[in-house]
Amino acid sequence: MTAPTNNKCPSGTPTVFPRRHLSFYAVLFCIVAPVWAVTPLSILTVGWLVATRPLLSLTKWESALFIYCIIETLFCVYHSIIARNLRSKPSVLPAYELHHLRNLFTRILQTGLAPLYPDTDDDVEDDTAGSRPGSPAESIDKLEWDDPRAIDFRQRLRTWFHKVEWSLISREAMLSWLSWSCFNAPYETAIQRPGNELVLREALDMLEKRAGSKLKPSAELAYSASSPRSESVTPLRLTLDPLDITGRPAVFYALTAFANWVYRAYLQRKFGVIHGKFGKLEYFLRQPEVVTDEANDPIVFMHGLGIGPAQYSMFISQILHEFPNRPVLVPLQPHISQSIFHPGHLDALGKTELVDTIHGLLEELGWAQSDDKPSSSRVTFISHSNGSVPHAWMLKAYPQLLQRNCFVDPVTFCLWEGDVCYNFVYKRPVNGLDILMRYFVGTELGIANHIQRQFDWSANSLWFEEIPAARDPKRSMFFIGGKDSIIDGERVRRYLRSHGVRKGVQFDPEGRHGSALVAGSEGLKGVIDWLGGLKGKN
Repeated sequence: MTAPTNNKCPSGTPTVFPRRHLSFYAVLFCIVAPVWAVTPLSILTVGWLVATRPLLSLTKWESALFIYCIIETLFCVYHSIIARNLRSKPSVLPAYELHHLRNLFTRILQTGLAPLYPDTDDDVEDDTAGSRPGSPAESIDKLEWDDPRAIDFRQRLRTWFHKVEWSLISREAMLSWLSWSCFNAPYETAIQRPGNELVLREALDMLEKRAGSKLKPSAELAYSASSPRSESVTPLRLTLDPLDITGRPAVFYALTAFANWVYRAYLQRKFGVIHGKFGKLEYFLRQPEVVTDEANDPIVFMHGLGIGPAQYSMFISQILHEFPNRPVLVPLQPHISQSIFHPGHLDALGKTELVDTIHGLLEELGWAQSDDKPSSSRVTFISHSNGSVPHAWMLKAYPQLLQRNCFVDPVTFCLWEGDVCYNFVYKRPVNGLDILMRYFVGTELGIANHIQRQFDWSANSLWFEEIPAARDPKRSMFFIGGKDSIIDGERVRRYLRSHGVRKGVQFDPEGRHGSALVAGSEGLKGVIDWLGGLKGKN
């Protein structure tokens, strides 16, 4: 049914965006602007020295400054060429069969239809609830406009449209979004392939039933006095929208590389960590000097976006210190670590290649069973933020190999709701942390290319049913922050608890993105305790 004009609900209320905090301007002018300004100031300095001074008459310090500014200028040219080439390249993602897309979209629409497990405050795991049908078995019938499930669905879906009122979203805008989400292509391009238009029309029909609302054509909205902004409503199309890259000086990358080099040297000297390579995958590995039963309990840590292992130095060091008799493996991901001098900075391993490579490495280490070599290892995987994506890939491909799983600030849950995409790429920064994340992480060359051109949301999504023993807190643990600026922590918590997870969800109402891995925090203590098996013994 069409939305009633006199019925107020969250999806029909304009989103009130917060005003920018003082911290935003403090960080912008004291940190971000000075770093960004290094490049234009270097270019101006080179021009000024060339125009006003004979180069042979420069003093020693002036010559050093001139050489440095030349390096920054040349790096700016190199960075600009690479960025321009990336912007001109189309996103290439795997094409899925139509039946797979139908099943995936149906599954998304079924999520939240049935109250699987009431989100009560009790901490009793419902081990017998696995036999319940749950949302995946629910049929998609037409909901009423004021059905709470329809209201919630509309409220979440409008995130993909810059959080505008539901009444401003046209059928054409929704078809544009569906075309991107299903085929990674504009609507006009997608429907050129036989069968695609039918799939999109079916998806739109099911979506309108789930939302309890029929969307209006854009022409009708354009003549509606109540919708003057409807023509400007466009969906978020992450891999099709312009690539958002912001330059930074060469010295920033040099300092990042130096920090990781120093930390690698520290790990080698302090813990005997080796820097190895298997196929195209580089890694840090610590094998215990004394072989005990704990050697059968290796830990694999998948890091997230940032500057690589140096960013997680306190966490990695604490794992190595707390568990000296357990092997520890840290696969390196240069494409999300600002390693611009690394050949893999813009050449990330795809899903299949990465999964096969990690599995091959685990086989070589004796942690995974191969055709000619059995294994008794009980592998523990722990991931943070974007590291939960390869973690999810491994879980889907080898669910029995990963005996224990810990997700910290995972981005793989509820990806279909759009919060991760909106918050990381499109949201207007309002505080100091926002602008730090946007400039130093989100708009970096390699990270922007990976997220905005290679991010396959359907493959990266992880469903509760794909996690073995997800309700067993000894084997599965989820650390989530209520004030996370990337994921909607409350929504992820709600999703997991609605499937019967209780003790396995460690929710910190004041927790921010990454705070669970900060040295001395209660979150880090919880992670270490769980890795040691203490959580399951409480």
